[in-house]
Order: sequence, then C-alpha cells, then structure tokens
Amino acid sequence: LIPLRAEPELPAFGLLVLASPDAQRYSAEMGTDFLERIAQLASAALSRLRA
Repeated sequence: LIPLRAEPELPAFGLLVLASPDAQRYSAEMGTDFLERIAQLASAALSRLRA
C-alpha cells in the first residue's frame, strides 16, 4: 500500500495497491524507490483531476 498525496505533509487522498497471487512475489527486503516514484507521478496526475 502506497499513499497518494497532493503534498507530502497533506493527508492521503488515495492508495496505490499492488498485489500478486504468488505469495513469494514481494518481500520486506525489496526496495521501494521505484514504487515511491510511481506514487509521486500518480499523485500529481490525479491531483489535477481532483481540482
């Protein structure tokens, strides 16, 4: 679960949820840099639609 925010200090207006039927697909050791960037881009795009 990755929160979508218009600004880092504002409350989340949505969530980016990724899942897989494979229980071994994701682990706590995996990096989140790419997912955080996707969340930033999605937040920016959706913020324009919310205005």
